[in-house]
Amino acid sequence: MNQQSINELLINLSIYNDLPKDIKMQARNSSHHIKLNMDYWGFTVWNGIELNKNNIINENEKLLSECYNDLINGKRTTHIPDKFIVRNNVILTQGIQESIDRDIGAVSTELD
Repeated sequence: MNQQSINELLINLSIYNDLPKDIKMQARNSSHHIKLNMDYWGFTVWNGIELNKNNIINENEKLLSECYNDLINGKRTTHIPDKFIVRNNVILTQGIQESIDRDIGAVSTELD
């Protein structure tokens, strides 16, 4: 894996691990009216290792955590994924309520 790929991996792992907590704290400190929960979806490609299909999520998270710690500390003690992509998944509480209201017919919306 080249240096650019390692840097991109570190950035994506940093976003995946730290940003949702930071955003939640910022929203909490801004106003009691703001409720925000932010999650990132991570897509990982591993080559050369086999994960237990019955515990694949926990094993993937463990390997990503170990990889992140290695990159932060400049070590190489675990596998590095061939690819790791992060995509955000932001849902505002108000948006969820509006969607539910529309789904059950409590409100109607017209587009001009």
